[in-house]
Amino acid sequence: MLWQRRQSKRDRAAALSPDVVLMDIRLAAGSSSIDAAQELHARQALRCIFLSANLDEAAKTALRPYDPIDFVGSLCCRSGCSEP
Repeated sequence: MLWQRRQSKRDRAAALSPDVVLMDIRLAAGSSSIDAAQELHARQALRCIFLSANLDEAAKTALRPYDPIDFVGSLCCRSGCSEP
């Protein structure tokens, strides 16, 4: 079932041909944003803006080969949201 959802998203990205993808670094069910970014970059030359409340240098380093547009850390945390 999880594979079908992933395949559906791949097919949708191919059909829509977006200019950019907003992607959470932590994907559902343990999916890897690194794998997803690699596939989008290889298949469609798509670039991503990566979002995460837990942005670290290891994740940024792993994603840099896929030419990210940017990395955006969340302004929200368990204790609430902060003003920008």
